[in-house]
Amino acid sequence: MKYRTHEEFVKEMSEINQNIEILGHFIKTHEKIKCRCKIHNHIWFALPKTLLKGMGCPICGREKTNQSIKLRELQAKEKFILSLKEKDIQLIGEYTGYDKHCKFKCLKCNNI
Repeated sequence: MKYRTHEEFVKEMSEINQNIEILGHFIKTHEKIKCRCKIHNHIWFALPKTLLKGMGCPICGREKTNQSIKLRELQAKEKFILSLKEKDIQLIGEYTGYDKHCKFKCLKCNNI
């Protein structure tokens, strides 16, 4: 079994995620190493084995998760508004979420 050198690890990491700079010295995959995110300038310690699997900066991860949540919420909003149109119902005002009160108008009888 061949072990990675520090240089091999740094080269492999540059191919996996160019936004992570390795600040510490690589010893083995189960010993934390100091890293820096080139996007957020965030410094943290991570296990090399998780970095090699594609894990990265915790701040980048939270941003990606938040973007995914916002996209799902937007898709749910669009789906909800589309279902209203199919039932001849008009939303009055802004839809701000499934747990918020909204006003509606029936397009058949104009009842609110």
